[in-house]
Amino acid sequence: MITAVCEQGSAEWLEVRTGIPTTSEFDRIVTSKGEATSSAARNRYLHEKVGERVGGTVQVHFVGAAAERGTNLEPKAREWYAAETDQDVEQVGFIYRDAQRRCGCSPDGLVGGQGGIEIKCPLRPQMISALLRKACPTEYLVQAQGGLWVTGRKWWDVIVYTEDYGIPNRIWRVTRSDVIFAGFAKHIPAFCDDIDTLAASIERLKT
Repeated sequence: MITAVCEQGSAEWLEVRTGIPTTSEFDRIVTSKGEATSSAARNRYLHEKVGERVGGTVQVHFVGAAAERGTNLEPKAREWYAAETDQDVEQVGFIYRDAQRRCGCSPDGLVGGQGGIEIKCPLRPQMISALLRKACPTEYLVQAQGGLWVTGRKWWDVIVYTEDYGIPNRIWRVTRSDVIFAGFAKHIPAFCDDIDTLAASIERLKT
């Protein structure tokens, strides 16, 4: 595990994650059952990463209202979690899985020496749907497992947070899934190899 010291959202942060898969998008490579995703979903993400590698920058996407809301609420959610669990949360920039720096994650926080957190601030219908689940919602699970796989930590708390009066917040603790980890070990390196191969092919077209 190698930590890049930078502020999330900064130019430096965008640079260190350019052209490599990140845990926030691992579900475009590996399913919650540890299987490869559909070729169409995988190829879209693959071509996005190849474009970053060859172009040298992350392509800026339109930020919708839901994503902007999440960004605005994240600090408050982090404070709520720290108070709720009586634990200090450390903010970090970007973490590479290993010295090869082929994939990584931007945790919403690290907790002690063993934990991490992922904060979600969904709109009201998605929030209600999440609260009705007994376990961590599937749509958040692969990202949380990815945080564990990249960092080597023991647990990852997934937080759903809202400021809507009368609607509770919730925390799910996620621990290692051998099935998903096996999927990561098989499919993430193969995806990285494909980025290298396709990027080299595009580079040759320049000559």
